[in-house]
Amino acid sequence: MRVRIGQREVALGSPRQRALFAVLLISVGKTVPVHDIINCIWGPAPPSAVTGTLHSYVSRLRKAISDVLTTRHEILVSMRHAAPGYQLDISPEGTDVHRFEQLVESGRTHFSAGDLPEARRDLDRAMALWTDTPYSELASYDFAALEASRLDQLRLQALQIWADACLHLGAHDEVVRELSKEIRRNPMLERLGSQLMLAQYHSGSPAEALMTYERIRSHVSAELGADTSKELQEIHQSILRQDLPVVPPRPLLESRPVVLTAPSVRTNPVQANPVQAGPVQATPVQADPVHARPVGTSPAVPAPVSADVPVRPRPRPRPAGAVPPIGSLIGREREMEQLRSMVTGDFPRRTVLITGEQGIGKTRLLKELARELGPDRPEVIWAHCTGRGSRRTWGQVVQKVLRVRGDALHGCSSGAGPGTPPPHECHRPSDGDLGQAHLDDTAYQQAVVHLLLTAAADEPLVIVLEDLHLADTHTLELLRLLTMEGQEAHLVVLATVQEHSLARLPDLRRATADLLRTDGVGNLHLTALSPVQAHALIHELHEAPVPWHHVSFLHRATGGNPYLLTALARHEDLTNVHKDLLASLSFDVRTVLLSRLAEHPLEAIAVLEVCAVMGPVIDHYLLTSVLDQRGMTGTVKEALDTGLLTRNPADPGDLRFSQYLIRDYLLAGLDAVLKAQLHLSIAQALAERTAHSSRSVIGPDLTHHCTQAAVALDPHEAVQPMIALADRAEALKRWGEVVMWLAQASAVLRSRPLRGEAVHADRALQERLARVRATCFRCPTSRPCPKAENSNAILRRNLPGACYTPRPATMITAARQET
Repeated sequence: MRVRIGQREVALGSPRQRALFAVLLISVGKTVPVHDIINCIWGPAPPSAVTGTLHSYVSRLRKAISDVLTTRHEILVSMRHAAPGYQLDISPEGTDVHRFEQLVESGRTHFSAGDLPEARRDLDRAMALWTDTPYSELASYDFAALEASRLDQLRLQALQIWADACLHLGAHDEVVRELSKEIRRNPMLERLGSQLMLAQYHSGSPAEALMTYERIRSHVSAELGADTSKELQEIHQSILRQDLPVVPPRPLLESRPVVLTAPSVRTNPVQANPVQAGPVQATPVQADPVHARPVGTSPAVPAPVSADVPVRPRPRPRPAGAVPPIGSLIGREREMEQLRSMVTGDFPRRTVLITGEQGIGKTRLLKELARELGPDRPEVIWAHCTGRGSRRTWGQVVQKVLRVRGDALHGCSSGAGPGTPPPHECHRPSDGDLGQAHLDDTAYQQAVVHLLLTAAADEPLVIVLEDLHLADTHTLELLRLLTMEGQEAHLVVLATVQEHSLARLPDLRRATADLLRTDGVGNLHLTALSPVQAHALIHELHEAPVPWHHVSFLHRATGGNPYLLTALARHEDLTNVHKDLLASLSFDVRTVLLSRLAEHPLEAIAVLEVCAVMGPVIDHYLLTSVLDQRGMTGTVKEALDTGLLTRNPADPGDLRFSQYLIRDYLLAGLDAVLKAQLHLSIAQALAERTAHSSRSVIGPDLTHHCTQAAVALDPHEAVQPMIALADRAEALKRWGEVVMWLAQASAVLRSRPLRGEAVHADRALQERLARVRATCFRCPTSRPCPKAENSNAILRRNLPGACYTPRPATMITAARQET
């Protein structure tokens, strides 16, 4: 394992330090909890000071990276703390594992599509990246051995596909050269052995093929006590008979041209039958007949179209690595290419759903696509779903279509079925308008579908439906009907859907699922920007390098949401944004956050407020206890359905806000008394958990919530969870815990000015603490008191330095005399 930035190599340090980097590298872009890191490196029995050692390793690695990394480098490497662990961020093109996996997947895709030369080239490039056994210096660690085994299995799969492609292309000598080395290392690979025997036989070396079979057979028999596979035996018999035929070319299938751009010639697809290769049967890759191409046609050459039909050239994608212009999409190159392929590719979809959370860039992506289509683009009809019925939504579409294609639609009802109303009767937007009151839903749907398909019969037409999650089921039924019947028309419907709305609306979820199961419907899901993509976006907005800690903070605050990220990153001074996040929010952003919260029921918002008070990381079971204790009707599932709260992939028991900005916004809007009551409820739930579990020390969390509860509540009431734990520990004669809880309760009381009842409560705590210390420390003076040492150790771990002062022997003696 090596890390090289530019021409300089990063010194990863000691073996365990290298193991830490490897753990984070295997899960690059994801947070690895601290306990998982410790378990991977030190095993189930780590040393007592393991946390400090881990922090030291992280600090050394950060320094080693920063010593090499400069702002001139395109590949960014960042190791940052992300509760409850650490995360390594590296640009995707910066790791050879990522490039290797991409090339293998690309080669597999080209092979399945019948593009054998391209598949061979991709797999050649992938195998060239393989220089040695991955993580060989960390072979003693289980996690490294498992990852190395996974990558080796992927390499063997790539080698099999590469060998198949080479055999069909007649490159037998190359197959012999590569597979001979692999079979010598591992004779148990019978699939590669059969490919090697085929290549040896067809390259004029049947004797070597027989020797290869004997080597594999003897090894399998010695190791497993079994015989070789039937396929290998059949190849062996065919070589002995000298009747093994040459591997035939891959059968290719027929194709059809682009549907959207022009009314092209359509052909009926005919699937070719696979050719049998003697006793060895090559299993053909299954292909969709609609997406196939004619035999002997290059995959880059489309089927011929009519000479009198103008074909619009496809827009060229921006070259990789080119600096995008201001205002263009950042971090959405892959999604833009997928959408472009779905709409203007060789095999376009009739309906495409773009899903994602609010502000993720769905509409921005569609506007960019419309701009790329150029001046000779098809008509693009934009409409918004209003939630007032299907006739209101589709009425907008029909009116705009009639406005741009009215002349072409004159007399369009001539081809309609019996009872289908003319187009002038189906463009009214509301039920009460003249000409629609007599139409039922079925007749209305048939009329709209007939008009739109007629409008797109000769020229391409694109319909954009924004906010489809606001539509009713009738709107989705009409869209599904339009998709099913629009196979011969040049019509594409693009619709945006907010993902969290599908979770909270069962009817919409079922209707959307039915639509996605329809043939010709595609889905493009937009996710949040990665830290590297966020860095590129902020860099473009500022037109200058931006410190990585600012990028990391903004990414955590916004969750990688492009809208929120852009709104915050536009500030000239990001240091002020870092200091006071809420004060940096514009009116537009505040309105968006308020509307996002207003979409959800009050019960779910109440659960989110509890989560905001609990902290950045929320324990699922603790949250459930607080909700039950307060008798709240909202559930954790309702909070998750909002999309504002997500589960930690590494630990499903931990929840966190998808955007920390939402947490800060909720906290700022909470009443001070309600916030203090929630802190007290959380402290009581923590104390209840401690009383019924083996976990006996939760001092920092409990102290924090009790201290916050004392801000607006009676301080004596705020420390009751600690006093309850002290009572329980005293009943069990755990004197060290009693001292700890009483000392923490006193510290909480003294964190606020002592007035009224708080003075008497603090005096009572001090007297009780003196009595417990006197009872705890009644030990012979000739040897150290283990109870006292244990008590002092607990206090050091759980109290700030200002709150803990060891009691001298004279004070202990005085306490004994008082008792």
